[in-house]
Amino acid sequence: RELVNSLDFAAAGDFVVTGGSDDQIVLYNSMYGEQKKISLTKMYGVGQIIFGHTSTTVLHSSTKINDTIRYLSLHQNKYIRYFIGHTNKVTSLIKSPVEDIFVSASLDNSLMLWDLRSPNCEAHISVAGRPVADFDPNGLVLAVGINCLLIS
Repeated sequence: RELVNSLDFAAAGDFVVTGGSDDQIVLYNSMYGEQKKISLTKMYGVGQIIFGHTSTTVLHSSTKINDTIRYLSLHQNKYIRYFIGHTNKVTSLIKSPVEDIFVSASLDNSLMLWDLRSPNCEAHISVAGRPVADFDPNGLVLAVGINCLLIS
C-alpha cells in the first residue's frame, strides 16, 4: 500500500498537490476532488512537496539518489531548477507567503534559505538538532524550532 508523504494547498485553495511513496506527484482540483495531473518521479522519489510560484510549479525533496530539492513545472513536466546543499534527508519545505523564497530544513541539522530564481543558497543556518520552521502569514518572521522543543 502506497503512502502520501506530504501535501500542500495552492495559495488560492483551488488545487492540492501530493507526493507519495509510489514516486508520484499528483495534482488535484480541490473544489471537485478531481485528479488533474500525475507526474512520475521514479528516478528521484518524492518526500516533501510544496507549490512553487504558481499552482503549476512545485518544489519537492528527493527520497532517492541525493538530498537535492527539485523545482518542477507540472505543465511542461520538466525540472526548472535544482537546489543543492543539504547532506541528509530534507524534512521540511516552507514557502514564503509573500516572496519567491523558501526555506528547507534537513536532518543535517541545517536550514537553508533559497530564492526560486537562483540555484544558490541565500542563507545557511546550522543548528544543534533537527530543525522545523515556518513563516508568519505576512512573511516577515521566520520561526525556527529545534528538536521540537524550542521556538525562537
